[in-house]
Amino acid sequence: MFFIHQVGKPTDRVEGTFDLGPKRLVGDANHGLAAVLGWMLDEKQIEPHVPVFDRSECDDGTFSRSDLQWDEQRNEHRCPARKIAHSIHEAARDTARSIAKTAAYEQSRRDRKRARCCLPISNAS
Repeated sequence: MFFIHQVGKPTDRVEGTFDLGPKRLVGDANHGLAAVLGWMLDEKQIEPHVPVFDRSECDDGTFSRSDLQWDEQRNEHRCPARKIAHSIHEAARDTARSIAKTAAYEQSRRDRKRARCCLPISNAS
């Protein structure tokens, strides 16, 4: 996935050069994609401080999480149309959702906003 490459390349470079790795990553909703969350948690052990869209209750005509049926034998969710509705990274999403309820996550969001509004404005000459 292209986005994982964009996040992973600089992370790997810093780890390889300085033997340092981030403990958490503060980012926008693009970092909340299931595959990216899986990469951060499963491969890099980075705590994601990123928003994850909560689609547990939908009113846009799509199925809500409560509409899905869990098939223990197949290890998958199925929607009422009997299609597979399970992401292999669902556990990563659940972890990110639980992190989003912590004080550390809220502080990360405030710090991110502070950093964004305090960036110097470059003068075009």
